[in-house]
Amino acid sequence: MKKKQYPYYEIGERLSDLMYEHNMTDEELAKRIGKERKSICHYRHNESEMGVVTLMKICSVLNTTPNYLLYGR
Repeated sequence: MKKKQYPYYEIGERLSDLMYEHNMTDEELAKRIGKERKSICHYRHNESEMGVVTLMKICSVLNTTPNYLLYGR
């Protein structure tokens, strides 16, 4: 069985869009989830992958679901 690859550039775009909708900066989101600002910047620009715990924290802060952030649904 072939492992499905996630389109990370879309995750970064959705993350950026959600942050814009919530009027939230990289620094503010980072503070709220216990990460550094540069980590959020890396997620938004698809330069690194986030772990499950980080994904769940981001979803909680931005009032969204992992399905939306990962798949757009």
